[in-house]
Amino acid sequence: MAGRLGHGGGGTTTLRVYSAWVAEADQRAAGALAGHMPEPPVAVDSEGVLVVPPSASVDEDASPYQRIAADLRAAIRCGALRPGEFLPTLVELTARYGVSESTAHRAVALLADAGEITVSRGKRAVVAEPGGTTLAA
Repeated sequence: MAGRLGHGGGGTTTLRVYSAWVAEADQRAAGALAGHMPEPPVAVDSEGVLVVPPSASVDEDASPYQRIAADLRAAIRCGALRPGEFLPTLVELTARYGVSESTAHRAVALLADAGEITVSRGKRAVVAEPGGTTLAA
């Protein structure tokens, strides 16, 4: 490329001039794309605990259990909750979303009915394998 442009300095001019331009163009492109990217549905806090913020992607008129289910579904789809991993407990969900335990239970039941998680009486809900099985029982 340097030869075509008439630079004979072994590529130093090309690196000095054009790499700065490419880096600047990359930064502009990243800034433009960032405005179009959705917020991540989940995060991990400093203690390694999964934090699922209240969903902005669900209709404001949706029931609280539908919002919780949508957030958990998003965490599963983005890989923050992987097959075989436990979902947050009902107690954690009630505290996080400020809802009753029955509302949190209804959200978990919605995901179980859809086959996205498996639940067993007395055990924590587990993210289902894509084929419908789990790694942990």
